[in-house]
Amino acid sequence: MERKLKIILFVYNLTTIKEYALEFMRRKECEVYWLTFEKSIINEINLLGFKEKVFFVDLNLNIFKIDLLQRIQSIIISLLKANKFVNAYAINRIYLQIKKEINPDIWISDTGIPLAKIKMDELKVNIFHSVCLKKFYLYDVFLKYDLLLLPNHVIKKRLIEFHQLTVNKQKGLKVVGWPRIDNLRANDKKTTKIILKAFNLDINKKTLMYAPTWNSFNNGHIFPKSFGDCLTSFEKFCFEVSKFNINLIVKLHYAMLNLIPIKQLRKIAQENNTLFLPQKNVSHHPANNEEYLKVTDVLVSDVSGIINDFLILDRPIIY
Repeated sequence: MERKLKIILFVYNLTTIKEYALEFMRRKECEVYWLTFEKSIINEINLLGFKEKVFFVDLNLNIFKIDLLQRIQSIIISLLKANKFVNAYAINRIYLQIKKEINPDIWISDTGIPLAKIKMDELKVNIFHSVCLKKFYLYDVFLKYDLLLLPNHVIKKRLIEFHQLTVNKQKGLKVVGWPRIDNLRANDKKTTKIILKAFNLDINKKTLMYAPTWNSFNNGHIFPKSFGDCLTSFEKFCFEVSKFNINLIVKLHYAMLNLIPIKQLRKIAQENNTLFLPQKNVSHHPANNEEYLKVTDVLVSDVSGIINDFLILDRPIIY
């Protein structure tokens, strides 16, 4: 019997990597395993049908079972500024464990740093969890991978020019498209109504989404600082949008949640019939991210990667 190709998916957000996973699952010659450092994402992986093939790595490397001792350990690590060393040790340890138990052929990651410095014999691939208009995908850390799967030739050209890559180095850049938008296409009216109802939005109204990137503004703000107080400006924004008699979705990056007065913002949104996302504190994007874009008629954003996804729908974008 021919040995199956063993693939490890190191996942930070399911939005991109799930399409690869589902394709591998359809291919009988592939055997897929998962590794994640986000406990909250494990349930979403299970729902895809991978219930017994998930590894979890605790980047905090908690050696104590008692909460108080864990907090003390975390404070000591923080004071010593040893987080990077602890994370690297934890990743290397789980890598050696998986290598021994599974003996994989390929590692595919949707995030850069964790696997970058791991020396491995297996093919190491990065697919990016998002490609925005910012410089993050240009970081040197991505050059530590054997293969980068890119969404388009513009990104490839920019990487080549920015890093002045030799012809040999360019072999590690492959344009494959952007699988996370494969299912992001215009709905028929019936499907759109079903999604709007599920989100408790008015099926007879157009929908506007406001989705800034996570670090566009100073801490404590979801608009430019010139707009004034965060809560006051958000309340005014909701009120002004309501004059157009449309649905409003405010979708924030989960990385912003600890930087803004989230409880007060959610309360204002509720009072103004605004769908506020994430609806609870999370540490990753939900797997059904594209559903929100499918029902959005106009997107308001800045340099967020969500713009690149939304372009496929050929609908208005306000920058």
